[in-house]
Amino acid sequence: MRFDQPVGTLSQRDTSAWAGGWIDANPIGTKYVNGATGLGAYHTGADLNCNTPTWDADAHAAVFASADGIVVFAGPKPVWVSIIVIKHVVDERVVFTRYAHVENMLVKTGDVVRRGQQIAQVGNANGAMPYHLHFDVSFANLEKSPGDWPGLDLVRLERDYVDPQAWINSHRKQEETQDMAAGKLMIDGTDGDGLNVRATGAANGVKIGWLADGEPVNVVAQQNGWSQIEFVNSTRGSTARGWVKSDWVKSVTGEALPPTPVTPPIVKKSMLMGVNVLNDFGALREAEANGCKFVMVMDGVSEAVNFARAHPDGYAMLRRYIGSAGWGANDFIRGLGVAADMPRNLVLTLFNEADTWGSSPDQLEQRMRVEVDFVSKARALEYQGIIALGTFSMGNPQFAPNAPEFGETVALIKKYYAPLWNNGLIALDYHAYSPSMTHLNNDGDLFWYERRWEGFFRYGGLDPAKGLGVFFGECGVDEMGVGGFTQHGASSQSIAAWIRRFVEIQMRPLEIDGRQYPSPVRGGAIFSYGNNGDPRWRDGYDIRTLGAAPFKNAGVWG
Repeated sequence: MRFDQPVGTLSQRDTSAWAGGWIDANPIGTKYVNGATGLGAYHTGADLNCNTPTWDADAHAAVFASADGIVVFAGPKPVWVSIIVIKHVVDERVVFTRYAHVENMLVKTGDVVRRGQQIAQVGNANGAMPYHLHFDVSFANLEKSPGDWPGLDLVRLERDYVDPQAWINSHRKQEETQDMAAGKLMIDGTDGDGLNVRATGAANGVKIGWLADGEPVNVVAQQNGWSQIEFVNSTRGSTARGWVKSDWVKSVTGEALPPTPVTPPIVKKSMLMGVNVLNDFGALREAEANGCKFVMVMDGVSEAVNFARAHPDGYAMLRRYIGSAGWGANDFIRGLGVAADMPRNLVLTLFNEADTWGSSPDQLEQRMRVEVDFVSKARALEYQGIIALGTFSMGNPQFAPNAPEFGETVALIKKYYAPLWNNGLIALDYHAYSPSMTHLNNDGDLFWYERRWEGFFRYGGLDPAKGLGVFFGECGVDEMGVGGFTQHGASSQSIAAWIRRFVEIQMRPLEIDGRQYPSPVRGGAIFSYGNNGDPRWRDGYDIRTLGAAPFKNAGVWG
């Protein structure tokens, strides 16, 4: 990722720091006494001043985002007066830039910004200081503590802060195919008609924007004749992501775009079995201590993120309980805490079974529109993890060809899910329950229950060789009128036998049009291990009292 100095003209910012008469009046590591507090400290960054061509030429000068990122704080802080903090992800490491003593802030927390976008003006801390921009580059969590200041702790200063001039000058190299600010790639050749930007790389992808000839773009990935681009969303004044036909993305010299590599998703080679803990975080810790590497967590964003980071060879699924609340894409973005630094093995799900809307075609389309909008917004925020759509309950969606709603259901899957799946943007979430303890022995009926997810590939246009996998946020036994394993009085041994048989069934090849494909299933979470106080789950499903024995006996936990 390229970084520029945060002040100066475009040509000044397009060279090494510091340029254009800007100087660092107080370099990092300088020991001084803070006039506002009277306390000694080591300076954490640069104090950028410009007195050329006139004294106080820096007063009210524009302040620009040093690199692409997300604003995680924009507001007042004691001593600092006004601070903006932007979070960046550089080679999978989170880095923050901080812009202090500013005035006339143009961004707010949550905004996606691009390098070179104006975010504020140089201020003087409401007259308490000379005009200048305090600028930091830090590995400390400035999202949590925007006003972080090590004071006289030199060890922490050297650990958490870097010389901003050296950082910028060592992060200026950028491939031509990813240089948007200099305008080296642009939309061209539409004869004035402009170009639609779509949520997915397909002609029937949802339209999310429009670009005219000459608009600069940054190419993120390419596949099947389509380019995923970053572009400036004119309504928000910030960066968004979408897909356009590669034919219209050219260099300023009119040359066609060279191919760029696509980062492959994380793929586990075998199915993992774990637990759905609801929001029982004590149960989560217990399962983790016993060797569990696959969990579904409800409402615990930090718990799921921490689990995923601790187990890069596993998965953490995460959902929010919304009940009948009609959440839109932005509600899910906020509720799930979507961020660029979330781990790649975190799996986000949205609607749970019949949350908000039911499963009729009209209701199904309502939720699918929200899901597609969420995918577009999450990817624009540079979320690198997995998004699993669907989360259908047992008996859904309708894959019986003789059912009245079959045709409409399949058409909706082809319209909304297939383009996302086939472009490697989503996974599927399904609740894979057996209707009885012995149903797994009935091979002829598995499609309608444990392997109903096959219908997405048989009828819905999903390519078995693509997508990010199939996940079971819930699985187990759910017999109508009886309940789960607990209500059946299942022992550790009988649950272990069910798990072994379930894994064997799910890992069978997927056969479509006479051709066999490896199973796309990545893992399943037994419902439930722990409970949230609801007597239905506590008395009918919770197997936590059996501990790790069923999973260790089945050989799925270490």
